[in-house]
Amino acid sequence: MNNAILIIDEAQNRTPHEAKLLLTRAGQNCRIFRTGDPGQIDNPYVDATTKGLVYTSCRMRHKPYVAAIHLVRGLRGVLSALSERAAERL
Repeated sequence: MNNAILIIDEAQNRTPHEAKLLLTRAGQNCRIFRTGDPGQIDNPYVDATTKGLVYTSCRMRHKPYVAAIHLVRGLRGVLSALSERAAERL
């Protein structure tokens, strides 16, 4: 895909293979933005070191055309009371 902007949300739930598949499809003038919480795991097939977000960040670090921005979550990191209860109980 050329001249495109691709936003990959919840990238921590991708496997390394899926992350590679998405990143290797970048064409000329393509920008890829991956968002995700490296501390969160919702996919039972990945762990703290094999989730696509962390895996590709580590492997692509210090390479041309690659940048990472790490945002710090505030003291309260839940989306809502419902999401907080679900995270506690499920």
